[in-house]
Amino acid sequence: MKQKAPTANGSLRKMNNLQLKIGKKAYFVSDQHFTYTPSPKGKYLEHFFCDWLEEIAQETQYLFLLGDLFDFWFEYKKVIPKGFVRCFGTLVRLIEKFNVTVYFFTGNHDMWVRDYFEKELGIIVFKTPQTFFIDGVKILAGHGDGLGGHQSKYLAFKTLLLSRFFNFFFRQIHPDLGIRLGEFCSQTSRKRHRPETADFHPEKEHLVLYCRKKNDEDPHRYFVFGHRHRPMKLEITPQCHYINTGDWIQDFTYARFENGEMCLQTYEKP
Repeated sequence: MKQKAPTANGSLRKMNNLQLKIGKKAYFVSDQHFTYTPSPKGKYLEHFFCDWLEEIAQETQYLFLLGDLFDFWFEYKKVIPKGFVRCFGTLVRLIEKFNVTVYFFTGNHDMWVRDYFEKELGIIVFKTPQTFFIDGVKILAGHGDGLGGHQSKYLAFKTLLLSRFFNFFFRQIHPDLGIRLGEFCSQTSRKRHRPETADFHPEKEHLVLYCRKKNDEDPHRYFVFGHRHRPMKLEITPQCHYINTGDWIQDFTYARFENGEMCLQTYEKP
C-alpha cells in the first residue's frame, strides 16, 4: 500500500498515527522462516508461534510482522504456496474476532508478496520501513535488510529480483518446481549467512550504523527491525534505542510496546 510522505510539520497520514486503547499493546515480531518441507520441527514451530498469537490476542491492538515470516514466498497470479494454514487462520482470527490491526513488512526471503495478504487476509503490507507514532512515540519499523553500510551489490541484486523481468521469468516455471527451487535457494542463503550472527561489533553492524545516521537526520524514540536473528536492545542515544526482535527458530523473542515504552521479551510456553 503506497504511503504518503510526511508533510512539512512532520505529520504522517492518519493510518501511521496510532493510539492504544486502555489495556492494549503493540507487538513486533519477525523471522519465523516457515518452510514447506514437512518435518516435526517445522510443524512444532508453527504451532508454537500460533500459541503465542492466541495468548496475546485479547491484549493486542497492533501486530507488526517484520518480515521473513516464510523462508520463501512467491505469489503467482492464481497460485500461492501450499501450507501455513494454521498461521494464516490464527492471524485472520486476530483480525476478525479481536479487531487486531496486522502489518506485514516484506523481508528478503518473502519479498514477492503481491495482493493476497491484503485482499484475502486483511493484512496491511509495506515493502519499505515506515515511521509510526504510537501514543505519540516515534517508531521506525521494518525488516532491516539492505540498510546501512555499503550494500550496493545486494541492493542491485534485490532490485533485479523485484523487477518485472524476473517476476515474469519465474512465473513461467511450474509452481511445483519454482517453489522447490526458491526454498532451496533461501535455505542455502540463510545457512551461508548464519555465521554473521556469531560475533557482534556495534561499530560494524549495518543496522546500528543506519540507526545512528537516521537518528541524526530525523530523531526517533525506537528503531525496530528483524533480519539479523539477534535479539537486542541497544542505546543509540539516551533518548533513542535500536531493538532487534530476534527470530522464532531458536530465540522466540519479540518486542512489546505499552505505556510509551518498548521491551524485548522471550516467549516460553506455559
